[in-house]
Amino acid sequence: MKLRNAITLLAVLALVAGFGQSMAGDEITVTGWITDSYCGEANANAGGKSCTLKCHGDGAKLVLFAKDKLWELDDQALAREHIGHEVQVTGVTDGTAIQVKEIKPTSKKG
Repeated sequence: MKLRNAITLLAVLALVAGFGQSMAGDEITVTGWITDSYCGEANANAGGKSCTLKCHGDGAKLVLFAKDKLWELDDQALAREHIGHEVQVTGVTDGTAIQVKEIKPTSKKG
């Protein structure tokens, strides 16, 4: 009886652990521009830096424009450091947002 309960418990824990990993999302690296949630793609370039800073100051979230879509970013302070140039963002995504692990400039100058 105890062995069966132990096996059942291990099976349940394995399922829960696997489910948790699948819910975590996939790690990706995407190249794009840090912009603001108000103006979006329009500020996704070096010329949009001042407007992005203003909009962010007015309450807009910083986002990444990459792959023709806007990605929410959880690390706003790190994103702010990279406004005005093209970047590579690495992190875990659920398809719409990125839990940022790293943001680094590309070799291209914006």
